[in-house]
Amino acid sequence: METSQFEIDLGNLFAFNPHHQFPSLPSSSFQSLNLRQNGNCLPKREVSIFIKKRKKDKISYDEPTGTWKRLYGYDRANDEENIPIIEAKITDEPGEDPFAKRQADKRKRVEKQDKNRLQSLKQAAKVGALPSHVQLAATALPITGTQTAPKKVTKDELVNVAGIAASATASGGKFDKKLPGEKPAQHKGKYRKVC
Repeated sequence: METSQFEIDLGNLFAFNPHHQFPSLPSSSFQSLNLRQNGNCLPKREVSIFIKKRKKDKISYDEPTGTWKRLYGYDRANDEENIPIIEAKITDEPGEDPFAKRQADKRKRVEKQDKNRLQSLKQAAKVGALPSHVQLAATALPITGTQTAPKKVTKDELVNVAGIAASATASGGKFDKKLPGEKPAQHKGKYRKVC
């Protein structure tokens, strides 16, 4: 072994050959990082190696018409309502119009959705269903024309809501400016316990 080829580091008990090269091919990631555009290297932020497109397309190809259309809404792609021919099933009754049946089914679905929406609005508008501070906001505007007029709010409820609003800050209302004649809030703010 010739010592002239090696550089020796006695402090670390280390010897190496600076002229030796290991024959190896560059990795695929190395090649993809050296992408070139118009003869210039791309900046690192523009190299989209690890970027995966997760956003869904808004348009798709409509096979019957041979055009690109929106996925949802009016004049959408592959719309079941625009099919000119419907294949008959074994369970279908003879003499029944499948197009009229489809329209009736859709009408029933829409009516059911509207009924469920009105029912949920009625349940939300019931007195006592919501906390007092939410109830004040919910009854301020009528939801439907059939709703009864909102009841008068008592002084105790207003004081309760004002106390909740006064302590609804990070400091629990401790550093807020008080109005003249304003009483201290009944609801003391809860502080987070830091370990």
